[in-house]
Amino acid sequence: MLIVWILVAAPFIGSFLGVIVTRFETSDSAFSGRSKCPECQHQLAVRDLVPVVSWLVQNGKCRYCEADISRVYLVSEAGALVIALWAVAVVDAPFILPSCLLGWSLLTLSLIDIRVMRIPDIMSGFVFGAGLVTSLIWFRSSFSDHALGAVTGFAVLFLVRHAYHRLKGRQGLGKADERLLAAGGIWIGMTGVFSALFLATLLGILAVCTARIFGRQVRGTDAIPFGPFLAAGIWLTWLYGPIFIS
Repeated sequence: MLIVWILVAAPFIGSFLGVIVTRFETSDSAFSGRSKCPECQHQLAVRDLVPVVSWLVQNGKCRYCEADISRVYLVSEAGALVIALWAVAVVDAPFILPSCLLGWSLLTLSLIDIRVMRIPDIMSGFVFGAGLVTSLIWFRSSFSDHALGAVTGFAVLFLVRHAYHRLKGRQGLGKADERLLAAGGIWIGMTGVFSALFLATLLGILAVCTARIFGRQVRGTDAIPFGPFLAAGIWLTWLYGPIFIS
C-alpha cells in the first residue's frame, strides 16, 4: 500500500516542487497563499491543478488570460512520477521512500540551477540531512564510509575549483557544487563519490557535444549549470552502486 500511495502522490508532490522552483526566482515562499497565475493573478481552481493533465489539456496556457504556463510544472510533475516509478522498479521496499526523497530533492535543485544558475543551500542541506538519517538507520555498520563520502565529495571539488582558478584565473565551479557532492556523498559513500563525479562529467560532455551537433555554440568560457549533472551522477550511483566496483 505504501508503494501505491507513493505513486499516487508523486505527481502532486511534483506540482509542489514546481511551485518551489518558480517561486525561488521571485523569493516568494512556496507556502504563501494559493496557486495563482503569475500574469493575471487569478487564483487557480482545482481543475487547473491536476498534475500533468491540466497542463496538457490547457496546452500550457492559463485558462483565464491565455498566458503561457511554465514548462517547469510539467517537467516537475512528470519527473516526480518517473523518479517514483524508477525507485519502485530498482530498490528494495524499505529504500523506496528514502530514494524518492533523494530523487525529488535532486530534481528540484537541478531545475533551479538550470533556471537561475544557483543551487540553494537549503536543498543541499535537506539532501544531506535525509542522507544522514538514512545512513544511520540502514548503513550503521558502514556509516564511517558514508561520512567519509561527504568529506571526500566536498574536498575533491574544493581542490578542483581552486586548481582551476590558479591555472585559468577564473572560476570554473561554484561553491554550491562542493556542497551538493558532499550531500550526495553521505548517501553513496566514498567510492560512490568518484563514481558520481565520473558520471556527471561524462553526462556534461555528452550534453555539450549534443548541443554542438544541433548547432548551438558552446565555448569554454560559457557558464553551464553543473548541478543537474552532479544530481544525475548521485542518483544513478545510489540506484545501481559505484561503477568502479564489480
